[in-house]
Amino acid sequence: MWNRVTVNRYQQKTTRYYIDEFHLLLREEQTAAYSIEIWKRFRKWGGIPTGITQNVKDLLASREVENIFENSEYICMLNQAAGDREILAQHLGISPHQLRFVTRVGEGQGLIFYGSMVMPFVDHFPKDTKMYQIMTTKLLETVPQAEPEETGAESEAVETENASGEAETDVAETAAVKKPLSDSTKKKTGKRPAAETENLKAKQEVSETTKPKATQPKDPDEALLKGVSDLLPRKGMEWSGTATELLEKLGRPDISPNIATRKLNENAEKLLSDYGVSYERTRNHRGRLIKLTRVAAKNRKKSAKKKEGDS
Repeated sequence: MWNRVTVNRYQQKTTRYYIDEFHLLLREEQTAAYSIEIWKRFRKWGGIPTGITQNVKDLLASREVENIFENSEYICMLNQAAGDREILAQHLGISPHQLRFVTRVGEGQGLIFYGSMVMPFVDHFPKDTKMYQIMTTKLLETVPQAEPEETGAESEAVETENASGEAETDVAETAAVKKPLSDSTKKKTGKRPAAETENLKAKQEVSETTKPKATQPKDPDEALLKGVSDLLPRKGMEWSGTATELLEKLGRPDISPNIATRKLNENAEKLLSDYGVSYERTRNHRGRLIKLTRVAAKNRKKSAKKKEGDS
């Protein structure tokens, strides 16, 4: 981490360092002392450390928490339990009036401490955005729901209905063409001529046989893998970037980056064996990256064995 901060400093870049479940680092003396050093020295090197926790009592139980608060210019506090509110009120000097904004409030509501200012906020983040799809950690919003499969009876009903619809259209067109003959013939016989009847039957049979079969929708996983394969048409080609950049390249705004990454992780072996594309995860200053490589057919088995050995 210090190496990254040092490199970014000489490139005149700030480094944002997020620590989830921060209270765990303050349990042990060694990690607690390291965290305090980060909070005291990062700012001079262009670092912005941010600790995130839901266990306020465990966080405040540490002897080092005072140093954390003293060197923190920004604190965002959401809904708090009764016991946690009392402890925070003592440490941060929160008035009873201000505590109302962290007492039994909804999502996206709370208090912001910035320097000497304290202000309540309400942030109803729109859920129909790419940013929300990337940030959400709710299980039902990150795991795609399985769509019900279409039964054979429903498919047959749709096909029969479509076929009959086309047959009716064909009959109407044929009748319109034969109308002069039919009218003149009906005046004499009152019946449809045999030749016209045979033509109508033949037309219906042709319509039934040439009717395209109803196709099931493509497997979304297969569609994603094929899109990745089409991105690298020739062997030896490589592509590297973030999951967001990959989806933009494939023209798939309907998939969130975290879902696409999970699908590629689950189907990495299939992507290699069926499509000849090697999938790897790397990391650099931009964050987590996806690396795709088109491999030759003779190298697929070797690459697959190598992946099995690494796992």
